[in-house]
Amino acid sequence: LAGVHSTVRTWLAFPPPSTTSRIQGTFIRHLTTTLSSSVLLLDEVWSVFCRPRHVLLVIVTLPSTVSSSSAYKAAVARLKHFIIELLPILTPDTPPTPPTSLQTWTLKDLDYYLPFRQHAPQVLNARMEGAALHPDIISSPGALASAFCFRGIWYRSQFSIDYPEERMFSNLAAWQTKRLEIIQSKNLTGKEREYFCNIRAYGAPAHDQKEEHIATYFEMEAQWNTHFSQGQKVPYPTAQAWIQRNLPGMGKLTSALCASDLVYAGLVEMPSVGEMGNMVKRISSGAFKGLRALGLVASDSSDNTFYAFCSLYDSVDHSLTSEQKEQITYDPIMFEHLLCKYHHSHHKLW
Repeated sequence: LAGVHSTVRTWLAFPPPSTTSRIQGTFIRHLTTTLSSSVLLLDEVWSVFCRPRHVLLVIVTLPSTVSSSSAYKAAVARLKHFIIELLPILTPDTPPTPPTSLQTWTLKDLDYYLPFRQHAPQVLNARMEGAALHPDIISSPGALASAFCFRGIWYRSQFSIDYPEERMFSNLAAWQTKRLEIIQSKNLTGKEREYFCNIRAYGAPAHDQKEEHIATYFEMEAQWNTHFSQGQKVPYPTAQAWIQRNLPGMGKLTSALCASDLVYAGLVEMPSVGEMGNMVKRISSGAFKGLRALGLVASDSSDNTFYAFCSLYDSVDHSLTSEQKEQITYDPIMFEHLLCKYHHSHHKLW
């Protein structure tokens, strides 16, 4: 059969296997078959396409590559076990008894340790009926600005704990009125910054995360509405880049988290696995550390991050049942969050 294929290719003047065009074609066919055509828009894919001999040869010969190594198979098993062990937390009517050390650790702070992103308490509050990130509310005046404030300032602050249902302000004046009311009722004069903004909400202190940015966030809501067509979802990389560029205090990580919030609110497209893998590589933060804890990327390099993320996502996806994936809201955004929380737990418990 191989001889027949070779003869036909010769008759039709197909390029031989060793030529660059054949390598490029095989690479593209594999990507579009395994992932989706949107992966072809990524800079990393274009870089590999332009230098297939050098880059693909390096990928194939890496001992820690995500293709078929024992470390990769072990990573899939470990991540699936991590998910299954924490599933009981999502059914509070029947809590785990007695809880495992991992469950106990996660229950300490569900907003920080729960790997199931859309089921964390503060996210649920922000998406509840009437809240800014609810799909029926997000296009209302002030909703988008309130969503910016939720992710960039209020998240995991004492304010968000004391007032879990205060997630929607129609304009800046409405927020300022509520803020003054809280300051007076709680005697917060001189302590406002710490109360309304937790600079350690995402781990390391983010000193550029300031309550003073709220006025700008309300101003930029109008800019978003002018810049993007109403009724048409914004591509995820475009939304993340716009948020990072235009909203003070929103770095690479926070802008990605905010863009993800807007996906579930209905304003932004769900990123493809490739787009999220590209984001994980660029941010090189919690999810990257999760891949490193699983033994899939080197501790001092993110060269293999994109491929590790995409391949691991696909394998974990196939290892879970439809019911399990629906229960944890499994998608590329959740998977990035999952890896981040795996890193936290691995760092502390194992």
